[in-house]
Amino acid sequence: MAEQGWTVPEWPREYGGAGLSAAEARVLRAEMPAAELPRAAAELRHLRPEPLVCVAKAKAGDTATLAVQEGVQMHGGIGMTDEFDIGFFMKRARTAQEWLGDANWQLDRWATLRGY
Repeated sequence: MAEQGWTVPEWPREYGGAGLSAAEARVLRAEMPAAELPRAAAELRHLRPEPLVCVAKAKAGDTATLAVQEGVQMHGGIGMTDEFDIGFFMKRARTAQEWLGDANWQLDRWATLRGY
Protein backbone atom coordinates (compact mmCIF):
# COMPACT_ATOMS: atom_id res chain seq x y z
CA MET A 1 0.00 0.00 0.00
CA ALA A 2 2.83 2.38 0.77
CA GLU A 3 4.27 1.74 -2.69
CA GLN A 4 0.98 2.94 -4.17
CA GLY A 5 1.01 6.12 -2.07
CA TRP A 6 -1.98 5.45 0.18
CA THR A 7 -0.16 6.34 3.39
CA VAL A 8 -0.11 9.99 2.23
CA PRO A 9 -2.73 10.22 -0.55
CA GLU A 10 -2.53 14.01 -0.96
CA TRP A 11 1.20 14.08 -1.72
CA PRO A 12 2.37 14.08 -5.35
CA ARG A 13 3.40 10.75 -6.82
CA GLU A 14 7.03 11.83 -7.16
CA TYR A 15 7.16 12.25 -3.36
CA GLY A 16 5.60 8.87 -2.60
CA GLY A 17 1.96 9.92 -2.41
CA ALA A 18 -1.07 8.83 -4.39
CA GLY A 19 -1.27 12.10 -6.32
CA LEU A 20 -4.90 12.87 -5.53
CA SER A 21 -6.25 16.23 -6.60
CA ALA A 22 -7.45 18.67 -3.93
CA ALA A 23 -11.07 17.71 -4.62
CA GLU A 24 -10.32 13.99 -4.45
CA ALA A 25 -8.41 14.47 -1.18
CA ARG A 26 -11.38 16.40 0.28
CA VAL A 27 -13.76 13.60 -0.67
CA LEU A 28 -11.41 11.01 0.81
CA ARG A 29 -11.13 12.95 4.09
CA ALA A 30 -14.92 13.38 4.21
CA GLU A 31 -15.70 9.72 3.50
CA MET A 32 -13.12 8.08 5.77
CA PRO A 33 -14.84 9.01 9.05
CA ALA A 34 -18.20 7.97 7.64
CA ALA A 35 -16.74 4.58 6.80
CA GLU A 36 -15.12 4.24 10.24
CA LEU A 37 -11.66 4.33 8.73
CA PRO A 38 -9.65 6.65 10.99
CA ARG A 39 -8.32 3.62 12.86
CA ALA A 40 -7.67 1.94 9.55
CA ALA A 41 -5.79 5.00 8.30
CA ALA A 42 -3.59 4.85 11.37
CA GLU A 43 -2.87 1.20 10.59
CA LEU A 44 -1.73 2.20 7.12
CA ARG A 45 1.07 4.26 8.63
CA HIS A 46 2.42 1.10 10.22
CA LEU A 47 1.73 -0.97 7.09
CA ARG A 48 -0.28 -3.67 8.81
CA PRO A 49 -3.11 -4.56 6.43
CA GLU A 50 -4.53 -7.46 8.47
CA PRO A 51 -6.39 -5.27 11.01
CA LEU A 52 -7.69 -3.14 8.14
CA VAL A 53 -9.18 -6.16 6.47
CA CYS A 54 -10.87 -7.21 9.73
CA VAL A 55 -12.46 -3.78 10.18
CA ALA A 56 -13.64 -3.71 6.56
CA LYS A 57 -15.11 -7.22 6.72
CA ALA A 58 -16.87 -6.48 10.02
CA LYS A 59 -18.42 -3.31 8.59
CA ALA A 60 -19.41 -5.08 5.36
CA GLY A 61 -20.99 -7.95 7.31
CA ASP A 62 -23.02 -5.61 9.50
CA THR A 63 -24.12 -3.61 6.48
CA ALA A 64 -25.17 -6.71 4.53
CA THR A 65 -27.13 -8.06 7.51
CA LEU A 66 -28.93 -4.76 8.02
CA ALA A 67 -29.71 -4.42 4.31
CA VAL A 68 -31.28 -7.86 3.95
CA GLN A 69 -33.19 -7.59 7.23
CA GLU A 70 -34.65 -4.25 6.16
CA GLY A 71 -35.47 -5.72 2.73
CA VAL A 72 -37.36 -8.63 4.24
CA GLN A 73 -39.14 -6.24 6.61
CA MET A 74 -40.27 -4.07 3.68
CA HIS A 75 -41.46 -7.03 1.61
CA GLY A 76 -43.02 -8.87 4.51
CA GLY A 77 -43.23 -12.66 4.54
CA ILE A 78 -43.22 -12.80 0.76
CA GLY A 79 -39.62 -11.58 0.91
CA MET A 80 -38.55 -15.01 2.12
CA THR A 81 -40.03 -16.84 -0.85
CA ASP A 82 -38.13 -17.71 -3.99
CA GLU A 83 -40.38 -15.34 -5.91
CA PHE A 84 -38.34 -12.29 -4.80
CA ASP A 85 -34.56 -11.97 -4.76
CA ILE A 86 -34.33 -10.56 -1.23
CA GLY A 87 -34.62 -14.04 0.28
CA PHE A 88 -31.74 -15.18 -1.93
CA PHE A 89 -29.66 -12.19 -0.81
CA MET A 90 -30.35 -12.99 2.84
CA LYS A 91 -29.18 -16.57 2.37
CA ARG A 92 -26.15 -15.36 0.43
CA ALA A 93 -25.17 -12.83 3.12
CA ARG A 94 -25.45 -15.44 5.87
CA THR A 95 -23.43 -17.96 3.87
CA ALA A 96 -20.70 -15.38 3.24
CA GLN A 97 -20.55 -14.58 6.94
CA GLU A 98 -20.21 -18.24 7.86
CA TRP A 99 -17.52 -18.72 5.23
CA LEU A 100 -15.49 -15.53 5.82
CA GLY A 101 -16.36 -14.83 9.46
CA ASP A 102 -19.17 -12.67 10.80
CA ALA A 103 -18.68 -9.22 12.32
CA ASN A 104 -18.09 -10.57 15.84
CA TRP A 105 -15.41 -12.98 14.64
CA GLN A 106 -13.72 -10.25 12.60
CA LEU A 107 -13.70 -7.84 15.54
CA ASP A 108 -12.29 -10.55 17.80
CA ARG A 109 -9.55 -11.15 15.25
CA TRP A 110 -8.90 -7.39 15.09
CA ALA A 111 -8.52 -7.28 18.87
CA THR A 112 -6.18 -10.28 18.82
CA LEU A 113 -4.01 -8.69 16.12
CA ARG A 114 -3.87 -5.46 18.11
CA GLY A 115 -2.84 -7.31 21.25
CA TYR A 116 -6.03 -6.93 23.28
